[in-house]
Amino acid sequence: QDAISVTKTGGHLIAVGNVEKMAEFNLQQFVASELTFRGSYASSGEFRDCIELVASGKINVEPLISDVLPLEDGPRAFDRLLKAEENLLKIVLEP
Repeated sequence: QDAISVTKTGGHLIAVGNVEKMAEFNLQQFVASELTFRGSYASSGEFRDCIELVASGKINVEPLISDVLPLEDGPRAFDRLLKAEENLLKIVLEP
């Protein structure tokens, strides 16, 4: 709903990945704003370019990392993400 509220009239909303099975939003506001919604579950190969940008230091991802945990804490990390813990953006799992 927040995305609908801040997107300009005629704008596009894109959902990437698959976190929630259901979403509630104001359909009237969506239609009246003439928005377009598109879903994407996979990438089109841009990960290699992204990794190169991060590795070269051209993009600083540190502000996006909320926590760093050992790999064995993966299930707990995903639980935190699914619960939408406040101020939690990304969790890095280290082997």
